[in-house]
Amino acid sequence: MAKGGDKYQALIDALGHPVRRRVLRRYLESSARLSPKDLADSEKLPLSMVGYHVRRLQKLGAVELVGWRKRRGACQHFYRPTPLVKKSTLIRVALGMKAA
Repeated sequence: MAKGGDKYQALIDALGHPVRRRVLRRYLESSARLSPKDLADSEKLPLSMVGYHVRRLQKLGAVELVGWRKRRGACQHFYRPTPLVKKSTLIRVALGMKAA
């Protein structure tokens, strides 16, 4: 993750991808913790694609892992937005949302 003010710039740059914008917006709009599987089902996208973009957002500090559970022999991970994203007017505007 980038240091200082660059962390916002790196995140804004990453939001150039439409799937990352959709995913991050869903995390911000939801009060529940969500898994990539939840998002893939609701957005009608392949799980592998959503999982990849959620991991990218996690590396950038936009979402954080908050839990997991075993499901059909696999591990389902749950994420939520970080305070960095929740409190950032810049990120919300970049996603086309109202400022907090």
